Amino acid sequence: MEAEVQELYKPATRCRIYAWQLEQLYFGPIPELGVVQYSAPVLRIGLNDGFYVRFSKGDWVKYECIFIPAGVTHEVFPAKGVVAKYWVEKESNHYPFFLKQLFLEPKATEHQKNLMLTFQYIYDNELSYKDARVILNSMFQTQIPKMQDIDSRVKKICEIIRREPDYNFSIEYLASEVDLSASRLLHLIKMETGTSYRKFRMWQRLRYAISILGATHSLTYAAVEAGFNDASHFTRCFKARYGVPPSSVHRVLEMYEISEDCHEKV
Repeated sequence: MEAEVQELYKPATRCRIYAWQLEQLYFGPIPELGVVQYSAPVLRIGLNDGFYVRFSKGDWVKYECIFIPAGVTHEVFPAKGVVAKYWVEKESNHYPFFLKQLFLEPKATEHQKNLMLTFQYIYDNELSYKDARVILNSMFQTQIPKMQDIDSRVKKICEIIRREPDYNFSIEYLASEVDLSASRLLHLIKMETGTSYRKFRMWQRLRYAISILGATHSLTYAAVEAGFNDASHFTRCFKARYGVPPSSVHRVLEMYEISEDCHEKV
């Protein structure tokens, strides 16, 4: 299977990134092959073809549409053409919809096909982040409007990190803010978000770096401003989360659509 990667990975000329405060949407090629584990739940859709996924070194299974919760280790064999990846944090009011419908059926259902058509429409029509948001809200919020409950202490910590994603808060300081021990807070963050404190913080830092990159088009500047040690560190973290290096995305990026609340620290 690995021998076919070069044949399949031909960079798309229409790569796009959308970013909102609690969601991110990427359209483009994904040449990931190694073991991956995302820091936020992700809906993955092949717009041109299906793709192969396997869990825990099991059999490769072809999917057209799949939702993978945060922290689930898996491998992905790339699809031909464009893939849509939609990350949804647990505090998003879109998240409960996915929680009730984990897409693990290889053959797309009619409902999944509607999802696929929705993302295809956003991509084909080059929608702004505002118009894309309206469509996504219509698709997800009307299904289950109630926001997912999250522990108030973890919510406060998430808000602190989002306000200063480039700052290295110690876990001891954050624990003192919510009257918990450091070990208890680490456990609670993992239980509530599905990922570790370190990975959650890195996810927020990447979100902030992407907003800077969209405004300045400088990988080095975005990396430094978002709190990464250097551009190499940013590249490693970006690839680990998105499955593709930022330079590859930047070269073929046609559109950044980033909401106002992502241009500045939350």
